[in-house]
Amino acid sequence: MRASVSLVLVLLLQLGMSACANEAAAPNPPANPASLSIVTTALPTATVSLAYSVTVAASGTMQTGFVWSVVVGVLPAGLSLQQTGAPSATISGTPLVTGTVSFTLQVADSAGAEALRTLSMAVAPQPPPHPPLSIVTGALPSGFQGGFYSTTLTALGGSQSGYTWSVVSGALPAAFVLANAGTPSISLSGTETGFGQFAFSIEVQDSLGNKASRPYTLDILQSTFPPVSSCYGSTVSGRLLFVVDTSDYVYGSAITAIRQELTNCISNLRVTDEFDVIAYSSKFGVQYVFLWGTLMPATPANIASALAFVAGPNFNAQGSVNNAQYPVLQFAYSTYYPNVNHLFFVAGMCGTDFYYVLTTIATWHATDPNRQVHAIAYGSNPNTLASMQSMAGITGGSYLRP
Repeated sequence: MRASVSLVLVLLLQLGMSACANEAAAPNPPANPASLSIVTTALPTATVSLAYSVTVAASGTMQTGFVWSVVVGVLPAGLSLQQTGAPSATISGTPLVTGTVSFTLQVADSAGAEALRTLSMAVAPQPPPHPPLSIVTGALPSGFQGGFYSTTLTALGGSQSGYTWSVVSGALPAAFVLANAGTPSISLSGTETGFGQFAFSIEVQDSLGNKASRPYTLDILQSTFPPVSSCYGSTVSGRLLFVVDTSDYVYGSAITAIRQELTNCISNLRVTDEFDVIAYSSKFGVQYVFLWGTLMPATPANIASALAFVAGPNFNAQGSVNNAQYPVLQFAYSTYYPNVNHLFFVAGMCGTDFYYVLTTIATWHATDPNRQVHAIAYGSNPNTLASMQSMAGITGGSYLRP
């Protein structure tokens, strides 16, 4: 009996030791995986009637068999949730109506983990369609042989950006340039030594590939250049107006020579003559300044005033002629004509607005063919020399290069 009890005790002791050993050898339980979550936090704006596609994604689990669904609200009309069991899904389709909607997405994995995310999506209206691209510039103004020419071509419609201009048929006059600045308005300019009619077609293309073209003819009219003389003013009498460049372009010896020539001319006027003097340059607030603003008799007192004006600070060479020559000649014609029969126009450079001078002076001259323009060109710029020759030729006056 005592032996049986001992055997039982030994067996129980062995069983207990075995259990303890098994408990000590048991592995630690696996760590909890990260929580499942939807990481997409915002959606891009859709446009009504345009195809749309965006991906929504989840993370935080090693499981598979993901199931996506909309559990609160609805997607915008025309869109649906596409899924393939992956941790991402696609919202795609073509939205049918504008507006903003909110909805809640749910994703669940094969282990039963779930995540929610509330999102908003805006559906915007389509932008207004671009109007058709077209070149709206009509007939081109005529130019004059040997004179500088400049005009503007303008396009409307299209994408409003990335414009490319080109000549697609015919040819421009040899020295003409079609600017290509990528803008809806560009310049066509140059100086043509010949004359005749030039036919060509201009095309413009925008950044979307839209194209428009237009045919043009450009007439370069023949100019009759008067003979070149080396002096001016001293043998001319009557009703005289001197319009004089006092910009940087006549700095130095040129303004000295101009002052001397005007001094000689004004000093030799007779009392029966009438005259006025205008200086032009951008240094003046209105681009020019005059001595009297009307014709005055060439009395000794008035001659003295004029000589002081020519010698004074208004005749210091400073500023530019750009956008000064058209205003001063417009003033000269509208204020003094038809009281002037000789206009002496002195220039060291023809500015950016001189093309308009050439086109307008022809109209002015047609109303009084007896008036004369004496174009006096200083310097050696070929465009200036040619343009001043054209000015004299149009009016039947004289071209002088001191």
